[in-house]
Amino acid sequence: MKSIEFVKAFFSRKNFIPKLVALACSILLWFYIGSKKVGSVSFNINVVPINLSADMVVTEFQKKTVVVTLRGNKEDIKNVSKKSIAVEVDLRNPVVGKLAKYDLNINISEQYDSMKYELSDKKMFVLVDRKAVKRVPIRLKIEGKVEESFVIVSTKINPEYCTISGAESEINSIESVETESVVISGEKTNFKKSVRISVSDREKISIQPEFISVNFMLAPEKDVMKISVPVSVHGAAHNYDLKLLTKNVEIFVKTEDDRRIEASEAEAYIDMTSYDVRYDQDMNSEGVAIKDFPVKVVFDKRKDISFVSIVPETISVKIRRK
Repeated sequence: MKSIEFVKAFFSRKNFIPKLVALACSILLWFYIGSKKVGSVSFNINVVPINLSADMVVTEFQKKTVVVTLRGNKEDIKNVSKKSIAVEVDLRNPVVGKLAKYDLNINISEQYDSMKYELSDKKMFVLVDRKAVKRVPIRLKIEGKVEESFVIVSTKINPEYCTISGAESEINSIESVETESVVISGEKTNFKKSVRISVSDREKISIQPEFISVNFMLAPEKDVMKISVPVSVHGAAHNYDLKLLTKNVEIFVKTEDDRRIEASEAEAYIDMTSYDVRYDQDMNSEGVAIKDFPVKVVFDKRKDISFVSIVPETISVKIRRK
């Protein structure tokens, strides 16, 4: 009985129950505060240009990404996804043709009052240039050979031209594009290939279409003779300069009685008599255009030619108005 009375006296004397309640509240408060501790997280975010005019293009970023660090309530930060963060550079009034420094702005679609953010870079150098669009001929690149007793007498590319676009400084220097290698390995019948157009930097230069088809026509080597002939120009006017982008063509011929023919007996040429540079709507701002002309072939004093194939059948000419 004495022990029971002692316990009762201890609790009443020490105010134990209020202290126990206070201790429990302290523990709960500690857990609550712990759950609300400040945390941080960092993301690598791509820099996106905005408000750039359709006739302009970005050719160089100092960096493609920046680091965005978020600080705030741990629970709030957990709810923020990388997709909700955007870092933008406003190019409404760009400096054209020179590296210039622009402010970076951040947009977060999932915002919380407790959250703050930091950018690793507040400004960035960006190079903006005028956009150019150009139609250029496609050159075929062939790797390998057909079967030894056959020759390729015709290659037809479809389409023969593609459209490239990008920075004016890049596009103006391009006169033609080349395909990736068309791999040939022992074919002996006519065949068709699909091939991609090769571009030095697809991030800077856009090309349409990306793929073309090529039809190859073969003939037994014993049935044809091949000669290489330089291309000349007939009927060019004096108010423009011109440059042939293909200087020679290959001519495959078959003659009666298989008589040999020399390159000096053939003339390959393009006829520009009907071309008038004054009405050429394809001229760019610098007065330059690239035009296609069919190749014609005549043979000097030879009446025994029964088969003629020309590769390529058309050639491109770069024309500059004077």
